[in-house]
Amino acid sequence: SIAVLNSFFGIWIAKGRNGLGEALRMPLMYGAVGGLAASFFGWELPRILMEPIDMLGAMAIPLMLVTLGLQLRNLVVSDVVPASVAVLVRIGGGFVCALLFLWLLGAEGLDRKVLLLYSVMPPAVMNAVIAERYQTDSALVASAITLGTLVSVVAIPAVLVFAG
Repeated sequence: SIAVLNSFFGIWIAKGRNGLGEALRMPLMYGAVGGLAASFFGWELPRILMEPIDMLGAMAIPLMLVTLGLQLRNLVVSDVVPASVAVLVRIGGGFVCALLFLWLLGAEGLDRKVLLLYSVMPPAVMNAVIAERYQTDSALVASAITLGTLVSVVAIPAVLVFAG
């Protein structure tokens, strides 16, 4: 669900003009709706179809990491300041929003811990793929992802201690 939202809004923003139409044309949106319907109705694909789909799915993350690595080759020191701001907004803003939702909803226990933990996760590699596809500043996005991953090494344990 988060991946679908990230992809939908990420494409909409990155594309700019006609971004909504572009986001609605993405197969991910239809796949998500189809997956939800299949889950709701208890449908299953035959094994002969699921096996290649599983294999393609297993390749997705390594391919995105290769894409991220290719974008990092263009990393310049001047990208560090805007990338730091992006990471602060993503991790710090995510944590503040999570605290606000927890306060409003009164969530406790495991729900509280999961929301707090998810709020400080680094920016997703999918953002690098979207930035590359729509010719935005992909080197800056790659810098933010890398810096966010480094920051999360400290932020995640801190939140785990905080969530107790």
